[in-house]
Amino acid sequence: MKRNYASELKKGHEGIVIKKLNSPYLLGTESPIATQNWRKIK
Repeated sequence: MKRNYASELKKGHEGIVIKKLNSPYLLGTESPIATQNWRKIK
């Protein structure tokens, strides 16, 4: 994960999102809803 994170930062992205494989994709009005199964790492 550290290697992927560093690679994405070098590309100019602010971080990565990790999630459990079986977690549902829940949409809010403007973006996906953050749950205990999804984490954004910046």
